Amino acid sequence: MLVPKLQEEIHTVEVDIPWALSCIEEKFDDALIMLKNNCLIYGGAIRDIIAELPIRGDLDIAIPYNTYNRILSAFDNSSRWVIKNPKLPMAKNNNNNYEGALKQLLHNVIIYTNLSGVEVQLMQASPSKYRAVKYDESVLDIVYNVDMLCSGIILDIEGNIKEILPGAIKDCKNKQLNINPKLDPKQICYDVLKNRVVKLVNRGWTNNINLEQYKDNK
Repeated sequence: MLVPKLQEEIHTVEVDIPWALSCIEEKFDDALIMLKNNCLIYGGAIRDIIAELPIRGDLDIAIPYNTYNRILSAFDNSSRWVIKNPKLPMAKNNNNNYEGALKQLLHNVIIYTNLSGVEVQLMQASPSKYRAVKYDESVLDIVYNVDMLCSGIILDIEGNIKEILPGAIKDCKNKQLNINPKLDPKQICYDVLKNRVVKLVNRGWTNNINLEQYKDNK
């Protein structure tokens, strides 16, 4: 079972890092100017900024269903970005693992790359049954269902950073890896989680996750 949350029910803590947008802009060209105010950056880039580490990997952007085509059009018309993967819809399935859970929350994922080889993942949230507000709840659901606690943080195009999962900012600052306690363990894909943990441990993070308990989740 997924963990849906309405925006007003989600715990949020703001953190003041005024240079966060500059860090994103420096690495990812003009990606930010093509976003709308209901798009959210989350995941590794924000984690690295808060941990005071160089940004590695791609930029994950969660986009409401009805905004997605406008963002794609902006990237398609940009001279700096080219599409990397085909525009194919996410396959829907009912697998009891993290990837299956994620696919229930996403309608499309399209990757763009620039001349430097860095990548931006544009993630279209599945249609929300809730009325849209500043942050569409379907977009927040994506962040609320990440596997590692340190990824439960968002950055909007105005530079506001908010902790969506309690303890996420603390984990980033301390470079600690803990599981998202909101998830059903059956939703967590062992292979995906292990790869993320190994990558971050090699960068100096401390792992507190018992990977063995998820080994049967394929």
